[in-house]
Amino acid sequence: MPITVTNSSTKPVRSAGINFAPGVNTFEDGELSSAQLAQLAPVKALSTKHTAKQAPVAKTAKEPKQ
Repeated sequence: MPITVTNSSTKPVRSAGINFAPGVNTFEDGELSSAQLAQLAPVKALSTKHTAKQAPVAKTAKEPKQ
């Protein structure tokens, strides 16, 4: 599951050795260690959320022109 870290500040926030840009920052599985996630918890400007990967949306076939 990817992890989304949201920075509610208007400025970058550095924590756990990472600079988090304002807004949403997304990380793939394994990019953040459990120690890094623990370091983010006390930072008020940062919130973390585990997000499920969304399956790609199937495109419908176009009808042939008649």
